[in-house]
Amino acid sequence: MQGGIRVAVMSYGNVGKAAINAIRLFPDLELGEVITRRKEEVQRLVKDAPVVSRVDELKDLDVVVLGVRMRDSREGSPRDSQVGSKHRRSVRWITNA
Repeated sequence: MQGGIRVAVMSYGNVGKAAINAIRLFPDLELGEVITRRKEEVQRLVKDAPVVSRVDELKDLDVVVLGVRMRDSREGSPRDSQVGSKHRRSVRWITNA
């Protein structure tokens, strides 16, 4: 799909997998990159999107879904260190806490 909303997913755990499945259901969404520490393993499982291990490898995106535990995201959050100014405006924190 070209020209839709490009969505990257950070993490390939349960939440990341569910987000990827949901993205695939909507024709106006396009799966951008999947960001994970397990790049080689996840590349074998995700065939329709690039898999990267660093946030600075992201391409032109509209949304990034953070599928990480809140404890992890607060301690070493992309907001603090990894997301460059190009992508920082896309990071939104959603929590029930």
